[in-house]
Parts: sequence; structure tokens; C-alpha cells
Amino acid sequence: MLALVERDPTLYFNIKSLFNKLQTPRTSEALFLLVTQAENILEQYAKNFHHLASNTQLRNTQISIQLDRFNQANKYNEEAVQIKTASTTKEKINQEEIRKQEFAAQAVEVPRAKIDELAHAGIHHYNDALIISNEVDLLTNENNVMQRKLAHTKELYRNFTQANLNN
Repeated sequence: MLALVERDPTLYFNIKSLFNKLQTPRTSEALFLLVTQAENILEQYAKNFHHLASNTQLRNTQISIQLDRFNQANKYNEEAVQIKTASTTKEKINQEEIRKQEFAAQAVEVPRAKIDELAHAGIHHYNDALIISNEVDLLTNENNVMQRKLAHTKELYRNFTQANLNN
């Protein structure tokens, strides 16, 4: 039953409907108890399975955002390094051209402001990625707990079916 729901979650509703049809005033007390137990196991499993699927999807989204933030941080850092390198080259040229010293000072200041701006943006994206990294870790841990709960529920169901094979 649990494997069917795992393969096709919409079967939950069919199984739930079957359980409802089996619970009538004419149903024997023993069968009524078995159906109720099976229904409770099904509900617990479906709830945990759905929670795991939602967490997995959210975790994958967070990982994607995290990678994007790291990529953006790297892009800004690379651009800052390129501008800094160009600025250094420009400074050397300006030192050789003493007669253009005033113009060179202004040309150096503009790239420094741009470098600071890009470095700040890169740091911002890197910090965002670190925050998302913590969220990913939390979701990973929660998924591990959900998988253990699902395994436990499967074991309960297996024990339940083994105990009631003759009924």
C-alpha cells in the first residue's frame, strides 16, 4: 500500500475511499480495528511523504539560488580584479606622462570607486549565498529526519501486515 502511494501519490485518495467503504455499522470489530490502524499508518506516511517532497523541492530551489549568488559574487570579484589591473596599468602610464598628472589622478579615482562598488556587490552576493547555505543545511537535516520517519512508518506497516496476515 505504501509503495503504491509512493509511486503514485494520487492513489492515497482511492485507498482512503476504500477504507471509508470498509467502515460500516456492519463491519466486525476486529476488521474495523484493522482498517483504522491501516488508515492511520497511511495518513502518517502520506503526510511525511508530502513533507519530504516539499522540503526536497524547497532545498533544490535554495541550492539553485545559492549557486546563482556564488556565481554573481565571483563575477563581481573578477570584474573588480580586471578593473584594478587596468587601473594599475593606467597608473604606470600616468607616472611616465608627468605633464598629464592631473588627468591621471582623476582617471585613477573613477576605477577605485567602481572597484569598491563591485567588491561591495560581490560581498553582498557572497553573504546571501552563505545565508542560503544555512537554510539548505536545515532542509537537508529535516529531509533526513523525514526519510527516517518514512522508513519507520514502513516498518510499522510491515509489522502490521505481518501480524494480521491470517485475519
